[in-house]
Amino acid sequence: MSDPDERRRLLEEEIERRLSERFAALRDEFQRLRLESDGRWSGFASRFEQKISGIVPAELLASGPLERRDGEVRLSIAAARELDGASTQVEILQRLLDLCRRHASRAILLVLRDGVFGVWKAVGLPGGTAAETMVRQAPLPADSQGALARVAEGFPVRLAAGNEVSTKLSCSDAADAVLVPMSIREKVSGALYADAAPGEEDRFDPESVAFLAFLSGLFVERLPGRKLKPFPALRLFERASRPPSTSLDEYERQMVSLWKEVSPSAPAEPEPERRPAEQAPPAPAPGRRLTGPLAPPDDEERQMEARRFAQLLVSEIKLYNDRAVEEGRAQGNLYKRLKEEIDLSRRMYEDRIPESVRAGNDFFHEELVRILADGRAEALGI
Repeated sequence: MSDPDERRRLLEEEIERRLSERFAALRDEFQRLRLESDGRWSGFASRFEQKISGIVPAELLASGPLERRDGEVRLSIAAARELDGASTQVEILQRLLDLCRRHASRAILLVLRDGVFGVWKAVGLPGGTAAETMVRQAPLPADSQGALARVAEGFPVRLAAGNEVSTKLSCSDAADAVLVPMSIREKVSGALYADAAPGEEDRFDPESVAFLAFLSGLFVERLPGRKLKPFPALRLFERASRPPSTSLDEYERQMVSLWKEVSPSAPAEPEPERRPAEQAPPAPAPGRRLTGPLAPPDDEERQMEARRFAQLLVSEIKLYNDRAVEEGRAQGNLYKRLKEEIDLSRRMYEDRIPESVRAGNDFFHEELVRILADGRAEALGI
């Protein structure tokens, strides 16, 4: 073997030896770094395994961070702005019920007529629209005793579980409930019922419900003579800026001059002539009548209410006895076939509608002929 070949072999062996030593050192370094990193991650993860009980100070738990004091209301000004945005009484009352649902499980608006509370609208009942329609048939007399009588006198009432009012309003499972009187022009015209369903007692806020009823009454009273819309205090805040062309000293001088009295010798500046477009809007006609569910009804409204109630009662007879209605029309004996249902609905109609309204028109009989008998009075067989 020649000397060059031997030198080449020795050189390759030396290179391989040194590379092996270098890579071995690198593997050791990587292993050390991996072990060190694993140790750090293990220590970091162990922090999440610590017990968290007892880390909250006892004084904070005792004070109850979510506990409310008596009279404290959770409402924000956004609720007042929402009511102020309504332009009719019906819209105000609908928004009132929707806002109450944020503080109660169910809300029902009652209207007081001739000493009897009647349901105007209900929201949140378990049966949905059908249940909310059915509950409107329940008359609630404001007798000389009981919660309804106190509400008619102007006193809000807290109702216990299992109370009679909740039962009549299809809310017999209410764990807690309130009745709040609604007054229009210093007269109790209705009441707001709100309750907490089982398991929802924590979100029930009677104080906010009462405050919403108060605000709604004010907005309803304001409707007939309303000129400012929205109410100025409920507008969103604007950020005032200093006039850009006025220096600081000049600005302050002008502001101070506003507070100085005008010199007696100084001639009064003539009032600038108003242009037609700048004239103030005419005031509303005096004596404008308040309308809506809570307004005192006139004779025409009483008759319309009586007809609607009669229509509702007779429509339900037809809905639940469709086959008997068809057979009764064909054989001319509707009353005989549906005597029990018709008599019961007649009693409900007479209990709800005052005699002074019933004396002039028999709307219940008219709806029997129109809806049940399909316009043929002889089909009733009366």
